[in-house]
Amino acid sequence: MLSAATKPSSAAGRDYRFGPFLLMPAQRCLLNGVDEVRLNKRAFDLLVMLVQRAGSVISHDELIAQVWSSTVVEEVNLRVHISSLRSVLREGGEQQRYIDNIPGQGYCFVAPVVVYDEQALELELSPAPLLGRDADIARLATDVPQRRFISIVGTGGIGKTALARAVGAQLAAQASYRLCRIDLGALADGTTALGALARSVGVPQIADADVVSALARGQANRPLLVVLDSCEYRLQEAAALADALLEVPRLSLLTTSREPLLAHGETIFRPAPLALPAIRPGMGAAEVLAAPAVALFVQSALAHDRRFVLRDENAAALASLCQQLDGLPLAIALSAELIASFGVDELLAKRHDRFCTLVADAALRPPRHRTLWASLEWSYQRMSLQEQIVLRRLSVFRRNFSFADAMLAIRCARLSTAAILDILMALVAKSLISVVPGLQGTQYRLLNTTRTYAFEKLCAAGEQGGRAVDDGPSSRIGLLTSDMRIAGHELVFAP
Repeated sequence: MLSAATKPSSAAGRDYRFGPFLLMPAQRCLLNGVDEVRLNKRAFDLLVMLVQRAGSVISHDELIAQVWSSTVVEEVNLRVHISSLRSVLREGGEQQRYIDNIPGQGYCFVAPVVVYDEQALELELSPAPLLGRDADIARLATDVPQRRFISIVGTGGIGKTALARAVGAQLAAQASYRLCRIDLGALADGTTALGALARSVGVPQIADADVVSALARGQANRPLLVVLDSCEYRLQEAAALADALLEVPRLSLLTTSREPLLAHGETIFRPAPLALPAIRPGMGAAEVLAAPAVALFVQSALAHDRRFVLRDENAAALASLCQQLDGLPLAIALSAELIASFGVDELLAKRHDRFCTLVADAALRPPRHRTLWASLEWSYQRMSLQEQIVLRRLSVFRRNFSFADAMLAIRCARLSTAAILDILMALVAKSLISVVPGLQGTQYRLLNTTRTYAFEKLCAAGEQGGRAVDDGPSSRIGLLTSDMRIAGHELVFAP
């Protein structure tokens, strides 16, 4: 739906971008990149209606009444045109889901949509309100204008992008900010972040320094919020761009990343996972539904299977599943998608499996978000060899552990205490290890999803079960055996 600040009295004159497509209703034109996409009149009218009300379910009857206003048609006509639209949108070359069928209700355009106002600045359309993030949104909407540069930093799947979009929408509604968002993870090779920014705000392709100057000249009337999404894909470039943009008056910067940019003036905000219910015997459906993590699961499950029912009998199992998923929105949403394939009872029976923790059928999502496994694999492949070793070996801890515990588990003859501490801090910065302050000193923890992934890597490397391994001439490791015991810990040694 359109945010309050961007909701026009008429949709005339506004263009809409989603994925590689640009929809221009006034010109009755749909572009895929620079190529025009041919649609018949009915299909085009359906697409416009769905896109302009992105995130809302439109009933079959309303779609038919609007598009076939002077003709009596069967519902099958609507299905044929929707199918045609889906085929055209799949040809855009992106693995993005665009139109969902909500059984018994209608159709919904579910992809993120950007609407361009008369100044060609981007205004986000938010498909759905965020559950459990009201306090975070309010805090960030207050802090961004004051601090000017905030990075939302956290592990993959915690909802950084959705949070940034919600903050942008609130600033547009409350403080008349113009919004511009660049997804650094989606930029084609050879495209610079500054070049993408220039195109988004309508600045001609000129020298980089002139882009910043042009932005400064255009900031006389309204403040501008630039959102740089997925900065981990181009960390150094994002940091350099941040330094340049902060020279522009009345411009604020909100970034999302799995690790800090380490740029001048950066304030780090680390969102917590969604709140979970306290597990206790006899808990009922109403009690667990009050927790945002469970509410998100139910919302996502109903979007894929209208037959899903949260009952008192399965409430505790569902709460346990959300706990296994660490309260991560992406993990919860992916697991909820499996409801249609497995049913609630079978899915909840699998709640301790790697299957539910990391894998879901999400072939229509962007590649880096198809599963949490893919997200973790992307981070793991970009670590140093020593960082990989440390992460793998820390996966034996089921619960919080101290630095002394970590030293015992890592047991690497070629890594000094100082080196292990540096690596541990690097993994904290990359959002792969969490810091847990406590009365007995600082503790550390791997999320269940991260631990499951890292433990599989541990087994694959032969570092489990008392076998020696060799990770190269500079990193020979000692033995990690199933006989090892660390006081106060239940360790994992079986695949």
